[in-house]
Formats: sequence, C-alpha cells, structure tokens
Amino acid sequence: MTHSPNLSLYVTPPGSKATSRDEQIVRELLQAIVDRRLRPGTRLPEDSLGEAFKVSRTTIRKALQKLAQQRLVSMEHNRGARVAQPGRKEAADVFKARRLIEVALIPAVYENRHSDAYKELHDLVAQEKAAHREGKFQEEVQLSARFHVQLAVATGNLILGEQVAQLTSLSSLIISLYGTSSSVGCDCGEHTELLKLIESNQVAEAQTWMDHHLDAIYQTINTTQDSGDDVDFKSMFSA
Repeated sequence: MTHSPNLSLYVTPPGSKATSRDEQIVRELLQAIVDRRLRPGTRLPEDSLGEAFKVSRTTIRKALQKLAQQRLVSMEHNRGARVAQPGRKEAADVFKARRLIEVALIPAVYENRHSDAYKELHDLVAQEKAAHREGKFQEEVQLSARFHVQLAVATGNLILGEQVAQLTSLSSLIISLYGTSSSVGCDCGEHTELLKLIESNQVAEAQTWMDHHLDAIYQTINTTQDSGDDVDFKSMFSA
C-alpha cells in the first residue's frame, strides 16, 4: 500500500485537525498569511500574539519556530519574528529547482500511470477546477500545490515526494503573497492537459508542458510589494 509523504503545511489537506495548541496557532497564523491579512515583513511579537490567543509566550514561540522551519516566518536574535519576505532571487531559485525535478520525474509518472496514487490526480484536478469556478483563489493555490506533490508521489518514490512537497510549500507561499489568479491558471493550460499527455504516452511533450507551466507561473510573480504594517492581533485572532 502506498503511503503519502509527510507533507508540509502548505499541502496539508483541508479539514485535517491540529494535535496541539501550538499547532492550532500555526494553522491560524498560516491562514492569515495565505489570506494576505498578514503581509510579508509584518512583525509577529510574542506578547501581542500571546494576548490574542490567550496563551503563554512559550507556546507562541513554539508556533513561530515551526513556521520558521517551513521558511514562512523569519526569526532574528533581538529583532523578533516577522512574516517571511522572499525576494526575487529566492523565488527564482525555488522555481528553478522545481523545473529541474518535476520535468525529470514525468517518465516515472508515466510508468506508474495505473497506480492508485496516479488516479488521485484526477480527483485533485476536479477540486481545483471547482475552486477556480467559485473564485476561491487561495484554495486553488493549495490544491495546485497538492497536485504537484501527488504527481511526485505517483512516481512511487516517496523521497522524491518529500522533496517536491518542500518546494511546493515555498512556492505556494510566494504565490499567495505575490501572485495573482494567473499564477495558478497560466496560459500554458490546465493540469488536465498534462494528464492527457501522460496518458497518451506523449512523455516528451508532457515534460515540455511542465517546464513551460512552472516558468509561466514564475513570470507572474511580483516581489516588489511593500512590507506589512503593524496589526491588531486581538481583533484578528480573538474568538
């Protein structure tokens, strides 16, 4: 039986439950970042967040450290934590790495096209289309990330799935902060087109599609936005 890799925060399926208070806080902060309520560069003071969530600074620090491990938050000594602010160089590096890996894995996906892991790709495409029709941009970003991770899982190599999960978590952050609706539905076509190419044994064409797909997404990224202002965490997170 094939098991999914331990996916990062940005590809965690919707509805999954947090197992601890600090993990619940991680999820809420993450959602605020994805929803653009917390802008890149926004300060995340432990005392203000502790008051908002009604927990100790120690619990807040644990949550921020988990987000920092995912590179979603930056933490500096004597300067505190801020929402990560990826620059153009980091964004470029992330998408270059994805192009190198995800183009190369297409032949292995073709070889495993009859697996259960591959069949899950069609379900994700259907969910992605529904999110697009309903104008749910952030959900579409997450589903797009999950599609790419599942594509790697469909190779049968779960280590590869872990690597792609890490890269898609970073690119999803970049898209959520700096992208537009075209960052998901780029001109090179939908994920349905990729699956059709794979299933018709057009492996080289599928590789070209993937390369153009990832490059087209990167070209929509605008990393010149201003840093976030100080915010009222109590009004944002209090029940």
